[in-house]
Amino acid sequence: MPTRQEEDCLIKACRKILKEKIASKMFVDTLSSEITQLVNVMKRTVDLCESDSALLIGPHGCGKTMLVSKALQQLSSLSSGQEFMVIYLNGLIHTDDNLALKDIIRQLNIETIDNDSFTGSFTDNLQYLLKSFQDSKDRDSKALIFILEEFHLFCLHRNQTLLYNLFDSAQSSKGICIIGVTTHLDVTEMLEKRVKSRFSHRQLLILYQTSIEQRISLFKKLLVLPCDSHTMYLDPVFVHFWNENIEKLCSSDIVRNVLRKQLQLDNNEAKFRSFLMLLISQLTNEHSSLEPEDVNIVYQNFTLDDKVAILQGLSVLEITLIIAMSHQTEIFDGEPFNFEMIIGRYLKFANQNSAIHITQRPVIFKAFERIKHLELISPVNPSAKNIQREFQLYNFLLTKEQVTTTVNRYSGIPTDVTQWATSNLL
Repeated sequence: MPTRQEEDCLIKACRKILKEKIASKMFVDTLSSEITQLVNVMKRTVDLCESDSALLIGPHGCGKTMLVSKALQQLSSLSSGQEFMVIYLNGLIHTDDNLALKDIIRQLNIETIDNDSFTGSFTDNLQYLLKSFQDSKDRDSKALIFILEEFHLFCLHRNQTLLYNLFDSAQSSKGICIIGVTTHLDVTEMLEKRVKSRFSHRQLLILYQTSIEQRISLFKKLLVLPCDSHTMYLDPVFVHFWNENIEKLCSSDIVRNVLRKQLQLDNNEAKFRSFLMLLISQLTNEHSSLEPEDVNIVYQNFTLDDKVAILQGLSVLEITLIIAMSHQTEIFDGEPFNFEMIIGRYLKFANQNSAIHITQRPVIFKAFERIKHLELISPVNPSAKNIQREFQLYNFLLTKEQVTTTVNRYSGIPTDVTQWATSNLL
């Protein structure tokens, strides 16, 4: 029988191993065809010095960056001894062409370039840089592969100078490959005519389709403890018990329904892994295994609306004012309101219910101000300075469903307030 300290060590070790698995790189087994196509494009550049360009397009979390990484790994093993260099640029980081040029210089690491040579235009500087790299005698690298993450953001640069020069170099020089990665399906429409004419128009569309059985398989793959040398410090009996329990979870109707709803809502694997991280965090000495209901509860919290989460941290008075605002908006068909209107509705409700303690006006106004600072309401005219704060108009930024969900989940709220929130005003 393990001691409490030993149990604590077991649970910590279990959480550590599973979180490392969950945080590991995404599986791209279903994208083997796209990887092969991308490898072929880059391989021709490396082995045959053919220049080319391609766009990798797909939604967030579908595995685009991982696909590029896997393709580069395969390229390294298939390049017949030919070396190549990869230049990474990101539209979120390289917000103008000069920043991109400086990073290209840093990544190429050409120490023989004279800084005085960079006195011309951006086009001259980039062309000189690429020519210096390819003509460098002490380098065996013949190919340059540019990976442009957030490609659509480079389209916003002034005159698209960077893109024009990169695509122009790929068209006029040998051994240059440009791979753009983006979530925008219409990104080619963002290209200027002169840039579009130099692009190969090769596009790889990543539509990551996951079935419920694949999602359950991933659930099992990420939560099963491996029986290898890395887990020697775990009790084999505990590992066997844990893995058997995961098998049972995979066959549970509750778990399968949760995974199905999560998949229908968003098939993003990264978000699914975040969900599993929260699930693993529930493990304690007193709760050393996962139950179907744990999966269901964590899923409900994981899919909780951000604004509902904020509302659950408010006081009963603030929730009551939120309900008053919701009623005011519903009755007057979305018209703006001010503090005087809301306090009038609140006092009418409080006077009709003896169980509700009537709070003093300054306290109510302070609660109203906090709701404003949390940006649950927004001023109609923020720049107005001559209007007293009590009469400034606001728009309500919540839906009735969000208010109702909050009241139903709020613990300790008076019954009268709950009934008022769900009452039919029509």
